[in-house]
Amino acid sequence: MSPGRDLPCPQPTFADGKRLAVRGVRAWDADADLVILQLDNPPTETKVATLCSESPRPVGAEVIAIGHPSGFRFATTPGAISAVYRTDELPDLYRSVVEAPDEHVWLQKKEKGSEKKVRTHFPGTGAPSASHK
Repeated sequence: MSPGRDLPCPQPTFADGKRLAVRGVRAWDADADLVILQLDNPPTETKVATLCSESPRPVGAEVIAIGHPSGFRFATTPGAISAVYRTDELPDLYRSVVEAPDEHVWLQKKEKGSEKKVRTHFPGTGAPSASHK
C-alpha cells in the first residue's frame, strides 16, 4: 500500500457515529499503526485538528496521544515531552530500525511510569505524531 492508492473498504467513524467514505491514503506507517486518509466529501462543518506545529514542542510541554489501541476507540494518553532528538542523535539501536532521515525530529514522551519514543514531524511538513514501542 502506498499514498494515493485506494483502500479495500475502510469506513472511518467520527466520535458522533457518523461514517464517511475514503477517497484514498495520504500517508501510512504500518510499524506505527498509523494512516492518514483522504475523506470523500467531508461535511463542511468538519474541523481539521492541528496535529503538530512547525517546530518540536519543548521539553516539559504537555502532549496527548490519540488513537485506537487494540480496538479501544478514541483512547487518549496524556504525557509530557522528556527529551527531543534528531535521528542522527539517536542510539545506534534506534537508528538501525527507524530508517528516517538524519534531520527527522523525535520526541520522547513521559507517561505515568514509562518512557515511550514518539516520532513527530519532518521539519516543515506538519505531519502527525506516531507512537513507537
